[in-house]
Amino acid sequence: MNAEYAGRLVAKFIDKQYPNDRDSIFEILRMGVNKAWQEGKWLGMTAEFFVSIKTDCTGQKYFIAPPSHPILLALNGLNQGMSIRDKHFMFHRNGYGDIRNRDGCNWSQDAYDIGSVAIADTDGIDYSMGVHVGVRALGLVGENEFVNINGTYLDGERIYTYEDSKYGKSCGCEVKEESVDVINGIKLKISNDFSYISNIRFKEISSITKSITKSPVEIIVIDAFNNGRRAARLEPNQRFSKYRKYLVPNELCGRESLHGLFKIGQQEEIINPSDQIMISNDEALISLAKGIHNIYYKEQQEVGANYILQGISILEKEKREEESPEEFPIQVDAMSYSDLPDALRYNS
Repeated sequence: MNAEYAGRLVAKFIDKQYPNDRDSIFEILRMGVNKAWQEGKWLGMTAEFFVSIKTDCTGQKYFIAPPSHPILLALNGLNQGMSIRDKHFMFHRNGYGDIRNRDGCNWSQDAYDIGSVAIADTDGIDYSMGVHVGVRALGLVGENEFVNINGTYLDGERIYTYEDSKYGKSCGCEVKEESVDVINGIKLKISNDFSYISNIRFKEISSITKSITKSPVEIIVIDAFNNGRRAARLEPNQRFSKYRKYLVPNELCGRESLHGLFKIGQQEEIINPSDQIMISNDEALISLAKGIHNIYYKEQQEVGANYILQGISILEKEKREEESPEEFPIQVDAMSYSDLPDALRYNS
C-alpha cells in the first residue's frame, strides 16, 4: 500500500483532510505502523534472503542483513537451523569470551548479532592511517540538505568541527570567530559532487545521520593509499545509517552466502505519496491511526489504547487466515465401532 492511499483512507477518521494535512497524517501513520511493528511479526513483515559472507579488517567473517530487513530470525547452515546469540552472550559464563580474539574461525557454533553499525562494506580499506569520509547525491539535490558524520581521530579523541552561523560551512581549521556553532563530528552539505573535509581523517566512524533528501545519498571512504569504497547508502526518507552485522559461525566460514529469514525494519519517515506502507490492511490502519490520534493529539489514553489493541487484533486475525499453516490443522481419526449409528451396526 502506498502513502497516498493510506493517507486518504485514514484522514476522515482522525479529523484531518488529505492532502491539506498531509504531513500530520503521514506522521500519525508512521507512528501507528511502528506501534504494530513493536507488537509482533504480521503479514508481509518477514522475508527470505541470501546474504554474502564478508571478511572485515580484523579477519572476522560476517554478513550484513538487508537494509530493508535488518533483524535475523532464523539462519540455515549445512541443512540445519542454527542458534542466534546477541553480542552480550560472549560475556555470559556459558558463552565464548574469546570471540573477538579468535584465530580464524574456531570460536563457536552459533551466529552472533553484533548490533547496528554505521557503515556496511569497507573491505580493502586501510584504517591504520585514517580515512577521508565524503558524500555525494545520486540525483536531484534540495536546499539545506546535509549529512552529519561522527567518529574519532587516530588518537581515539572524538572529532569536533565548527560551523559559522552566517555562512553555514564546516571547517576543521582553527576557529577565530566568536559566533560559531560546535558540530559533533563533521557536517557536509550534499551536492552532486563529492564533498569532504581534506584535513580530517577518521579512525572510526560511529554514526551517520542526514536530513530528508530528494535523492539517495552515498557515503564514501578513501584511505591514505587512495583506495575508495562506498561505505553506506541512505535513501531519501532515511535519516540514520544502520546496518545490522552478524558474525558467522565456525562451520560456515568457507561458504560464500547464507540463507536466512529476516524481519522488516521500522517504518522510515513518510515524505512522498508513493512511499510504501508495510501494513496494507485498511481496517488495521484506521484503528492504529485513530489510536495514535487519541493518545497523542487528544490526550485520551484509554480510548487510544483500545483502538491500538483493535488494530493488533485485526492484524493477528489476518495473519492467521492468510498464512499457510505450519502443520495441517485438520485431523481425521479412524471411526470405531462405538461411533457407528445403529443403522450401520451388525445385529445378529
